[in-house]
Amino acid sequence: MRKLVLSLFLLLFSSLVFSSSYSYGDLREEMVINSPELRELELDYSLTKLEEKDAKALYHPTIDYSISSSYLFNPPIGPITLSGEDILSASGLSSPTPSVGYITLYDGMENTLYNASLTLTQPVLTWGKRGKAVDIYKAKGEIDLLKIKDRKRSLSAALFSQLSAIRHMDNILILLEELGSKSQELLELSERAGEAGFMGDEDIILLELELIEADRAKAEIEKEMDILLSSVSQSTGIAALDSSMIIHPESERSGEEYLLLGLDELIRIASSPMQDSLRMAEKAKAISELDESIKKRSQYGIPDGAIQATLSYGGPRLPFYEIGWMQKDDWSLTLSFALRSNLWDGGKRKNDLDRTRVEREKSTVMLDSAKNSIIKSTRDAYSNLEYANKMIGLLERRYDSYLKITDIREIGESHGQRGRSDILLSQINQIRTEIEIEEMKIKRVEAIAILDYLTQIND
Repeated sequence: MRKLVLSLFLLLFSSLVFSSSYSYGDLREEMVINSPELRELELDYSLTKLEEKDAKALYHPTIDYSISSSYLFNPPIGPITLSGEDILSASGLSSPTPSVGYITLYDGMENTLYNASLTLTQPVLTWGKRGKAVDIYKAKGEIDLLKIKDRKRSLSAALFSQLSAIRHMDNILILLEELGSKSQELLELSERAGEAGFMGDEDIILLELELIEADRAKAEIEKEMDILLSSVSQSTGIAALDSSMIIHPESERSGEEYLLLGLDELIRIASSPMQDSLRMAEKAKAISELDESIKKRSQYGIPDGAIQATLSYGGPRLPFYEIGWMQKDDWSLTLSFALRSNLWDGGKRKNDLDRTRVEREKSTVMLDSAKNSIIKSTRDAYSNLEYANKMIGLLERRYDSYLKITDIREIGESHGQRGRSDILLSQINQIRTEIEIEEMKIKRVEAIAILDYLTQIND
């Protein structure tokens, strides 16, 4: 009975697991949740926010305290005593009795000694460097958020391209199976014709090579599909993802919306200053300018100022604990204002300033480079999309022609004017054309995914 229950449970569990199916939207949600890259970027953003808090903390005072206790085995100041005669003599009096004895004026230092201090330091003169440091980390946080958004779009475009490629590769595998079946049938007919002396050995060998080539192509497609499925599985966190578990949309995208906009409009949209990648480059440039400003205000002879208040205590009694500590204390309160600046450090500060100027110029070059790269990528993707659609149109016309030839030959076969091998040849050419169409659709999808990412039109 226990084995029966366990078997039923395993059967139910396996049916639930293997019946799972995912659309593009489902996989995208899983990717956003489970992607290690996105998680790493989110953690970078959290670190930047902590650095921003550190920069804001510079507006607040720092408070330090110290407490120490010592035990003096041989106190430096011992007891102070005077005789009565010495006291009377010093006062000009004479003793009525032969001896007055000794009087203790000070018992000497105690063996215990406690020291405590509380120091408050408040920077008041920084020439605006604190505010600029806060602005730097705010800008870095904005860049981190843009990186997360940009990476989500990049991964989404890659996921769309991968799923579409898997769809077309599935179609190619079906076509290769059909091609192998037709080629095998043609080979068998040719072998019989060869036995009858109507076909040479070379033609038969060429047909065998066609079968080998079909098997090779099938093995390559299966390997590429495994790589794509493994990539999707890793990015989404779904283990053992199979092509049969993916729900594809009923209609395919042709990228017509991009062709209608035209190349110039797409370049204008992709290279807009509001695009995430260019906004990141612009903010990086602003950060280098802020850093340069801070370094200028940290040069030689430019002082920073701070107010410091120090409350200190020293005495033989533990404050707030031992009796009589207030009568034996030595406390003080000190207020001070200080200026501090470096006059020379071997040229390091000047080098820091020069370095920030180079970084600022570099950020300007990187901004221009990013814009040029976007324009080039947009041109290439648009060109590939145009080419793919044009080739698909021509291949579909070729497919229609082979389809008509097949129909004509089938009619000829029914009248005894054509043989089965003629029909198989036209069907094989027809299937090869379908495979070329599917391969070209994969290239078209790659171009569409790139334009989706660059233009953000379909976000």
